[in-house]
Amino acid sequence: MTTKDKNKRLNKIEDISEEEVNKQIQPEKDQYVGDHHITKSGDHDHVNENEFKLHIEFRLSRSQLIFKIVLTGIFIALCFAVSAIDMALEAIRLPLDDQLWLTFKFLDIALITISIAMLGPIFASVISILAPWIHGIVHGFEHGVITPSVEMLSGILIVWLVWLVFYYFFKNSPIHQEQNKRKKYFKRFVPLPILITASTLITTALFVFALWVSPDHHHEHTHEHSAGEPEFDDINVKILFLVFCWNFLKYTLAFGVFSIIEWKMRPINHIYYKK
Repeated sequence: MTTKDKNKRLNKIEDISEEEVNKQIQPEKDQYVGDHHITKSGDHDHVNENEFKLHIEFRLSRSQLIFKIVLTGIFIALCFAVSAIDMALEAIRLPLDDQLWLTFKFLDIALITISIAMLGPIFASVISILAPWIHGIVHGFEHGVITPSVEMLSGILIVWLVWLVFYYFFKNSPIHQEQNKRKKYFKRFVPLPILITASTLITTALFVFALWVSPDHHHEHTHEHSAGEPEFDDINVKILFLVFCWNFLKYTLAFGVFSIIEWKMRPINHIYYKK
């Protein structure tokens, strides 16, 4: 190679800017933190089908387990704060029984569903078990024990419902963001009506069952129902429809909060799960 050819080649190299060199070396950018991310397996940082498999929730590294335990503690602390706010919303309520109230509080279930993105369904189920009893402690167990028991069971079912529908079937990654905008909005918003309706049916069915097992139902009816509160024998289509609509409105608000906040959990997960 002549000296002239060498000089031409050097000039071409000098003309390439540092940015262009970086583009050639790192053709794709991390969608959240701006740097190229290659996983341990050598794959580029995109949605992985393994993110939606349940066994992943049971196979945690030590750091992942610590991460989830710490976050669980944070969400439990948030339950106390949310319960204090929800107490104000309980001024709007339907007293179905002495120990069974249909309340309008919705922030607790919103918090539980939001936690699924970071904790997964197993640790989120722990939150759903504790949240009603935390609210009972904050509220001095004014509701009795039947209401928190029903809310605990419905919370567990809703956690797994959200995980199955929103994350498993619709493939909403808890770590990565869908790059196709049309797919992103479809996967994010289409599941919401399904979740709202299914959650409403679950809660309504459980409240009817709770009304049936209520002590007042098995008590001899030698006195009039206090404050006009209906017992199981008084349940009719009108009351069922009222309870269904009440729950539907409550879960519409809860999943509205979920849709606004849930996607903001992904950047946190994404930074943590960069191995």
